[in-house]
Amino acid sequence: MVLPLAFQYLTDWTVSRSFSPPSSPTEAGQFESHPSIPINDVHANVCSKTDYLALSPLTTHIVVPNNCSNAVDFTSFDLSALSFLRELRIGDNCFRHVKNLVLTNLGGLQNVTIGFNSFSQSSTEVDPESSYNIRIRRCNVLKSVVIGGYSFLYFTVFDLAHLPSLERIEIASMDPQNPGGNFYFTPFELSSGRRRRDEPIDLPHLKTFMAGTLTFRYSQTIVFESGNREGESRNRLA
Repeated sequence: MVLPLAFQYLTDWTVSRSFSPPSSPTEAGQFESHPSIPINDVHANVCSKTDYLALSPLTTHIVVPNNCSNAVDFTSFDLSALSFLRELRIGDNCFRHVKNLVLTNLGGLQNVTIGFNSFSQSSTEVDPESSYNIRIRRCNVLKSVVIGGYSFLYFTVFDLAHLPSLERIEIASMDPQNPGGNFYFTPFELSSGRRRRDEPIDLPHLKTFMAGTLTFRYSQTIVFESGNREGESRNRLA
């Protein structure tokens, strides 16, 4: 479904599904999940895996309170099905056993904020056979990613791509008395280049990148790159 510039001056909109009679369900189809359609805010708190599995597809704001969602069987937090999601706020000391945080194809997501010591395990708890990943891709209006100190300590993949509106990335504190310790061993590439002329530039609006003390401490590869990749100039710091 394509709705470019449709319904620009709409003041009232209702999207719903009904069952009348019960034997003949009627649905709103793709209108129910299209990011261009205005809907009322739907807030949700995620304190457990049960809360996560019960999230409504119309959820617009998610808050994970401090010290929550730490069950051993809660190992993946993928919100890519929530096409209306606008904001994700995760508190301190959350998701101790989660190995994958996935935020992809979220057309309305604007802000991601993650607190202190979340998605982090002790060195004795890390599974050497597993990959620990955070992926934020193809979120067209995402403006801000803020991550508190000691979060994602032993994650092995930090994937940011196709984020054309991203303005700010902040990881941990810049205060040397309050070190971060994020992404100890994680290779990191931040690229605004494009591999083909028809491919959009990834990070054209990025203004701020801050990484606190001890962030990427043992990383072997760090790349900051801008420019195009077919005969055009580019700047690279690695």
